[in-house]
Amino acid sequence: MAAPDTIKKLVDDFERLKGGPAPDSFDEAQLGTTYVEPFWEALGWAVRDPREVVKEKRVHLRASTRSADYCFQLARKPQFIVEAKDYRKRLDDADFIFQTKRYGYNLPVDFGVLTNFAGFRLFDTGLEPVYENRARGLFKKFDLPYTEYEERWDELAAVFSREAVAAGALRELLPKARRTRNKEALDRKFFERLNEWRAELARNVALRNKDLGVHDINEAVQRILDRAIFMRVIEDRGIEATELLLDALNRWKVEKEKDLYRYVVDKFRYLEPQYNGELFYKHFSEDLMVDDKQLRDFIESLYYPKCPYQFNVVGVEMLGTVYERFLGSEIRLTPSHRAVVEPKPEVRKAGGVYYTPRYIVDYIVENTVGELLKKCKTPAAAAKLKILDPACGSGSFLLGAFRRLIDWHEDYFTANPEKIGKGLAAACWRDADEEKYRLTARFKGQILVNNIFGVDIDDQACEVTRMSLYLKLLEDVDAQFLMKTALLPPLDANVKCGNSLIGSDYFDVGQTFLSVDEDERRCVNPFDWEVEFEEIMKAGGFDAVIGNPPYLNLTVGTCRHDILTYYDKNYGSYRAAQSKNLFGLFIERMLGLLNRSGLFSFIVPEGLARTRSYKKVREIIHSEGSLKNILIFDKFVFEEAYIGSLVFVVTKNDKKETYIVERLNSDFEIDKSFRMDYSYLKASPDLMWNTEPETGGSLLVKRIGGVFPPAENLFNFYKGMVVKDRRNHLRKVPKERDLPFLLGNSLKRYYLEYKDYTSYDELTIVGGTKVLSKHMECPRLLVRRTGDFLCVSYTEDPQLVESTIYIVAGPKRRELLYYLGLFNSRLLTFVVRQRMITNPQAFPQILMTDLKELPFKVINPSVPADVARHDKMVALVEEMLELHKRLAAAKSDADKQRLQRAIAATDRKIDALVYVLYGLTEEEIRVVETGK
Repeated sequence: MAAPDTIKKLVDDFERLKGGPAPDSFDEAQLGTTYVEPFWEALGWAVRDPREVVKEKRVHLRASTRSADYCFQLARKPQFIVEAKDYRKRLDDADFIFQTKRYGYNLPVDFGVLTNFAGFRLFDTGLEPVYENRARGLFKKFDLPYTEYEERWDELAAVFSREAVAAGALRELLPKARRTRNKEALDRKFFERLNEWRAELARNVALRNKDLGVHDINEAVQRILDRAIFMRVIEDRGIEATELLLDALNRWKVEKEKDLYRYVVDKFRYLEPQYNGELFYKHFSEDLMVDDKQLRDFIESLYYPKCPYQFNVVGVEMLGTVYERFLGSEIRLTPSHRAVVEPKPEVRKAGGVYYTPRYIVDYIVENTVGELLKKCKTPAAAAKLKILDPACGSGSFLLGAFRRLIDWHEDYFTANPEKIGKGLAAACWRDADEEKYRLTARFKGQILVNNIFGVDIDDQACEVTRMSLYLKLLEDVDAQFLMKTALLPPLDANVKCGNSLIGSDYFDVGQTFLSVDEDERRCVNPFDWEVEFEEIMKAGGFDAVIGNPPYLNLTVGTCRHDILTYYDKNYGSYRAAQSKNLFGLFIERMLGLLNRSGLFSFIVPEGLARTRSYKKVREIIHSEGSLKNILIFDKFVFEEAYIGSLVFVVTKNDKKETYIVERLNSDFEIDKSFRMDYSYLKASPDLMWNTEPETGGSLLVKRIGGVFPPAENLFNFYKGMVVKDRRNHLRKVPKERDLPFLLGNSLKRYYLEYKDYTSYDELTIVGGTKVLSKHMECPRLLVRRTGDFLCVSYTEDPQLVESTIYIVAGPKRRELLYYLGLFNSRLLTFVVRQRMITNPQAFPQILMTDLKELPFKVINPSVPADVARHDKMVALVEEMLELHKRLAAAKSDADKQRLQRAIAATDRKIDALVYVLYGLTEEEIRVVETGK
């Protein structure tokens, strides 16, 4: 289509402006309203609607920290930003380009437009900005002078019009791999940078302070980093007018009267009386020696132009996700007192650190804190609520609760402005832009002290939680309400370091606190709830317990023997479970900390609802409260952790007849909700929680699951090796002692297919070798992990297997062949698929929990009919193995066809025998055969 008259007129007017004398009064703001905004309006954008185009608040901050001029949104989700400059300035200026990229990267969006109307330049802002590389990310197709706007209007409209952006045309400019943006890309980059800063500081602190132990080095480096990040945030938000660390660096360069770190410590001392809070209390780290060069490099890396991050744009929640990963590792000292950063032992054992996504936090907070606030009529009533996260980590759940409390109070005062008060008692200030009242920093501090409580066994996590809460307190504050004396309340009585599961009675039997070594004291770190939160516990307990407890299988290999003994003595859920996990103990302990009307919500592995291992945990929940809600998911919640999850909400002592199951789809929306009967669970608390309405299939699975023992009672289960291929695809057969290496696609029903894969030296073995070597030569079954059906084969040959294969070991050959027939039967695949319906996954795969819970008919050797059926099954399976061998060797199509028919017939015989073994009725057989 032809360019609209608006564009022709704009270009003509701009030509006259550009050709005439430059008016001094014509600044960037006027350029925006006269030319830039009409340009985008011609593309269909409602520039004057703040819900669609967010304009920068014209606050004169430092050039390095200001916001982009325009952020274009659809359904309030940012799509791209536009940075407008004076038409007399050049668009190839490195500062302008870096500023545009930096803002888009931090927002985050993938596209940023830099324009002075004389030119239009589009950049990929999903790439980390590098000041020296101005051309990086430039879309040359859309690097245009204003003289081409008219003739190329069709191209512009096809990509940048509101209609085109809504249809995805703008994203089509990205490489295919980037069109579904990894939303954690910024998080990961910042995490990497934070880890680099820690490693560099740690190396220098360890080098210059030889008398410092490893725990002191960890604490000192953490405190320095936390202070630096906090300072950068308050600077970029305009709360502090001076770039504090940069000012310290500049003073050192000029004066050179003392070490650079002493100038930095002066800034810490300057901030302490103004902000108070534990973060700037006098700390031993201030007395350390730090080399000038390393500290100079560190400070410069925090500021423009070396730092790609804008700390006024990066939200506190994102910092939380970064710190969650950060807390998964710690500084270690080598024998030569050299500092290195390594994963914490408990993190290695648990398989990594996985932070909780924001939408999960919001759901849990809304169904606990939100529900409690509905009953509060005044801020005085809300102030009485006590909210706890007993494993707070970086503080994401406490941040969510704090955010919900802030929103409730702002809504209350906006509706009741007469309640605000005056002077120091003022709770709010009026935000004219948003037409609502915002809480003062002082009032937010009162909310923190009154309502928010957390515990973590890691003292660094507690420090990060406090810092995150402080940063949240300072969001959306107005300068005139920043009381510069004791702005941040002390939180040492709110967020405490200790072991939520172990009390001081741990030392009652034959030992004292000082009689054990320091490592054990730090590992155990006893915590007495009735002492640490005396007033709350005397009043009945907490109103809400929320969070994501640690998931750790409790074995001698993952936990100290004395701790396991303590768990066995104090936790019924530990004694009763066959598979013992830390999250079950957290549930049991936290139920005891709730008051009589409290609400309790965790995100935990889905096994809580549907495995026998957690029968006792479910029983404890039913005895102390009632299940209120379950949230299930259409995909995996945690990145890089293929574990099914669910959220439960329990109400204390409010016995219910029904509970609600909700399903969250891949768009983070609840697309299904149904009410389930709770009465039968109360009558039989060992029953598993239903997460789907009853069907013929679910009733069948429940029946046979209640009659036949689970696979975990019969076999030992192992995972294959985790490997990384350096070339990302596999070609030759890898060998270790001439052992073949199997991937998932090597495994078929009843046979193995050795393919050409990469050489062994091209693979990096991450884990699993030790476990595999124990069972390398015994008879075993191999189960393919991927797919929506059971694919199992038998092997006696030594081989290495990849992590997409499970190893099942235990009985001897004939018994394994009997169970192989059951594994590959239509019935057990039906059971697996029913579980997938109940617990949908991002892609079909057999979870280890699914495998362990499969019901198996065990032969009674004293029952002749059982023995006969066992022998018949073994004969059929041996015939099936031989048929597959012959099929693999067959050459003619006719022979292959005959063998395939024989295999299908044998499959039918095995299925029929399985139906007899499990006592299926005709109706149940029909359900299995039809899949309904």
